[in-house]
Amino acid sequence: MKHDSADSRKTQILALLVRARGGWVPLPEILKVGGAQFGARLYEIRHRLGLKVENRKEHHSGQTHSWYRLQTGAPIDSLFGDLTPTRYPD
Repeated sequence: MKHDSADSRKTQILALLVRARGGWVPLPEILKVGGAQFGARLYEIRHRLGLKVENRKEHHSGQTHSWYRLQTGAPIDSLFGDLTPTRYPD
């Protein structure tokens, strides 16, 4: 069984946001990598790393839908470089 530390989940959420290149990432995608404590990981990204993560919410038929994105101009490239996944030919 794979054990994911809080730092690992934070890194995975951050990589997801970076790959979106300023686009909105739906909450279900963040939950897949960040788990139930995604809010704590976003807090760490915002407050410990100093990055600006925006949140957007919409309400439809009694349900709330949320998305997150790195704010334009966030200095992510200088911190982590290119996080684009490497693809190898089959």
